[in-house]
Amino acid sequence: MELKSNTYFNSEEIQVWLINYIATLLKIDQAEVDPQKPFREFGMDSMTALGMLGDLSDFLGCEDLEASVLYKYTTIEKLSQYLAAERRRQ
Repeated sequence: MELKSNTYFNSEEIQVWLINYIATLLKIDQAEVDPQKPFREFGMDSMTALGMLGDLSDFLGCEDLEASVLYKYTTIEKLSQYLAAERRRQ
């Protein structure tokens, strides 16, 4: 994950962004988005997931995230922890 900016986000901030994004996308209350639920259970197709990754990359200020991160880090919680750890290492 190559940075375009030096802005740092912790896992909680990334998780909140993902919850808001998915809630808005699905037109549901944020409280209904379980951060431990696998992304596939939200019913997003591959194009929607790629769009989310592009928007998330913009939010984080990094190069586009690879689609494979959703297969390795299958929940909001896991993905946000991974991304925050990656940011700290750079």
